[in-house]
Amino acid sequence: MFKFLSVRMHRKGFTLIELLVVIAIIGILATVVLGALNSARQRARDAKRISDIKSIQLSLELFADSCSGAYLSKTPAAVLALTDFCATDAAVTISDFLPTIPTNSTPGGVPYTYCSATFAAPGTCAASTESFIIDFSLEQPTAGLTAGAHTARPNQLL
Repeated sequence: MFKFLSVRMHRKGFTLIELLVVIAIIGILATVVLGALNSARQRARDAKRISDIKSIQLSLELFADSCSGAYLSKTPAAVLALTDFCATDAAVTISDFLPTIPTNSTPGGVPYTYCSATFAAPGTCAASTESFIIDFSLEQPTAGLTAGAHTARPNQLL
């Protein structure tokens, strides 16, 4: 009887329970790490979106300065094109100020759309060169903006 106990106590290896516990712990840790990584990816995409919008705003301001203060006239809302030109001087195009049109990060991203607006109705698309609206969306709260749909106007992110 003593011989049986001594053989069992000197056996090498892990029991099935020990292996299952270790696998469960690794699974829990992997879930936590992947969740944090996904959140960081969303924040990075949102930061890129905000950077893109600010770049487009600056380019449109420079375009308007070269175009006698007039922005592009686009209605209904559409995606900007590098060939969009000034109404008063066809030689001035968006590509002079914005070498490439930024694209929205996916997943969760819709294209950035642009339309012209008036000072009287700044939140409504209208055939005008007074102002503009750029629509974009965020996946989560970023830089003081809530998640969801937003608009950008000259010198404003709403």
